[in-house]
Amino acid sequence: MPTLQKQEVNIDLLDNPINWVPNNVAQAFAEGNILPIIVLSLFLDVCISLMGNSKPGQMIADFMQAGADVMSAMVKNQPRGCRSQCR
Repeated sequence: MPTLQKQEVNIDLLDNPINWVPNNVAQAFAEGNILPIIVLSLFLDVCISLMGNSKPGQMIADFMQAGADVMSAMVKNQPRGCRSQCR
């Protein structure tokens, strides 16, 4: 009967969170690394929120809202046939 060997696993609690922050944003998108993209999005959201009602903060918030409105309009106005075929 074969014996099972126990594999040793090294987990570094500092390296894991450091790897969540992308060194290169474009590379993270290209490779499909979701966790760094989510962490970057949360970081940007916190920074925009901290800017509050300042003029640059409001401009960024308005830009993001406009992008969300455009995406909503695109999804809402797509052809009927595509909704059943694209899923």
